[in-house]
Amino acid sequence: MKIFLTYITILILTGSLASQNRTPSYSFFAAGHTYGNPTHFQYGLHPPFESYIDAINDYPNMTLGFLTGDVVPIATADYWDAAQADIDKLHMPVYIAAGNHDIGDEFVNRFEDYYYSLIQNG
Repeated sequence: MKIFLTYITILILTGSLASQNRTPSYSFFAAGHTYGNPTHFQYGLHPPFESYIDAINDYPNMTLGFLTGDVVPIATADYWDAAQADIDKLHMPVYIAAGNHDIGDEFVNRFEDYYYSLIQNG
């Protein structure tokens, strides 16, 4: 039994070390509440997030992103235009799950559906 447990431990450690050395086939980012401060609205994405866009673009194998709601403080064309200008700086598809601040005709006109699914690399 002791030899069996030693063998299993070696297998687990070897597999764990091997997986740490593999390059991922893809990476993604997820960010929420990207409109920023709820008491001081600004146009576009929250400046600390927007300043990180270059790092996101430079991250190895970064192939897609998710904004998990509250992208804009008020769902008007002006706020969405400004947010979209920042989103367009990302060099990958970005999927948006609507938050309570995002929902409305403007969201539906731009993105069609509130709910959807996707499959990445099978």
